[in-house]
Amino acid sequence: MGDPSSAPDRIIALIKLTGKLVALAYEHLWAANEVPKDLQALVDELQSLGKSLTGLQKASEAEATKKFSSSVIQELNAPSGPLSECAAELKRVHFKLDSGSIRDRGEYMDGPSRSPGKIQILPHIPRIEKHRNVFTLALQFVSDHS
Repeated sequence: MGDPSSAPDRIIALIKLTGKLVALAYEHLWAANEVPKDLQALVDELQSLGKSLTGLQKASEAEATKKFSSSVIQELNAPSGPLSECAAELKRVHFKLDSGSIRDRGEYMDGPSRSPGKIQILPHIPRIEKHRNVFTLALQFVSDHS
C-alpha cells in the first residue's frame, strides 16, 4: 500500500473500518432479545456509507491512473477534512460497540437516556449520514467532471 495519508489509502481504511462496524453491529443485533431500532438504523447507515466510500475509492483510483487532478479528492483528504472527521466518528462508534461490558450484557437503547450501561447509538446516525452525503456529492462532482 502507498502513502497512508493518501486519499485512496484513507478511503480503503475507512471502507475496512465500516465493514468491521457492520459486522460488530450485527453481532449486537444477533445477541439482542429485541432488535433495537437505533442499532438497525446504524447498520443501514453504515452499509450506505460503505457503498459511497467504495464509489469514491474507485473514482480516486481512476483519477490517479488518468492523471486527473481533483481538488475535491484532495479537499476530502485534508488533515481536518471529511475523511479524517468520518474516521474519528467511526472510531467513536467502534469504541461504543466494542465495549466488553456492553457486549456481554447486550444492553441497547433507542433514543436519549442517561441509564448507565446502555449505549446510545442515535447521535451517531446523523453524523455518519452527513459524511455519507458529503462523499456522495464529491463522487457525483468527480464523475461529472471526468
